[in-house]
Amino acid sequence: MNIRKYFVIGLAKTGTTVVSKTIQNTMSINDYYMEPKDASFFEAISTRENDCVVKVLYDHWVDRPNLFNSIVYNEFNTNFLANIFIVRDPRAEIISRLHYVAYPYFENRASSESDVQKWLEIFRRKESDPGAVSLRDITHHLATNFNVFGAEEIKQSSTAAIRYAEYLSNLPKELKTVLRYEDFVSGNLTDHPLRDLLVGSRDVGDDLRRTRRSGGEDDWHAFFHPSDYEWLREILGNTAQLLGYDFAPTGPKHAINPENSSQYVEQIIREAQRKRLSNAK
Repeated sequence: MNIRKYFVIGLAKTGTTVVSKTIQNTMSINDYYMEPKDASFFEAISTRENDCVVKVLYDHWVDRPNLFNSIVYNEFNTNFLANIFIVRDPRAEIISRLHYVAYPYFENRASSESDVQKWLEIFRRKESDPGAVSLRDITHHLATNFNVFGAEEIKQSSTAAIRYAEYLSNLPKELKTVLRYEDFVSGNLTDHPLRDLLVGSRDVGDDLRRTRRSGGEDDWHAFFHPSDYEWLREILGNTAQLLGYDFAPTGPKHAINPENSSQYVEQIIREAQRKRLSNAK
């Protein structure tokens, strides 16, 4: 009996959910494990003779490199058919994080309608007058009013990304299969070893649908202002280079779609508030 086990790894907001769910859908695998954080989980599944997809965030393991290595090097005898590492342009990742940070914020604290509208205000301003609002303005607004997504948090995120990129570059080829999220989104997988695992439905299911903001739409360019380039290059330039991305200045390819920005943020805020109320009952 050939047991099919796949291990999907990436940083937060780099497409780990949609890629791992696509593999599950393509291969008709029943068991899906999302972001286990303990070694005991991997010890347990090593004894199970069932197909599965396991996806983890490197962010959760970055401070436990030896333990993470034990998984990747198969010291738990999990026998994954592939260790699939996802990479994504760090500028796209930061825009994805910028939008999603509302969910944990509103899920974990009481909030008023005034809080919601204050949060949404900066995204709506960016949509209505893109040239007047920079990415730095947005992060400053969130940091000042809600104490989230400030410069220090962005630097911490970048540090994790650098360590991820360095880990990948030092990992032997036979232990990794690297997938660029941009290639997955565009379907540019003709010669990719994972091609046959990624031809199925990309539906992530109702419970995880909030994790998909634009469905791969390449809209992150529109969020950057010319004034953002230098400070972002300081923070993300090395990461981009290590991951193989050109960090040259780029202009917007199209206008911001509110469905992928303020409307998306409002949607996940409402979902977070409903979940908080439900958990309180």
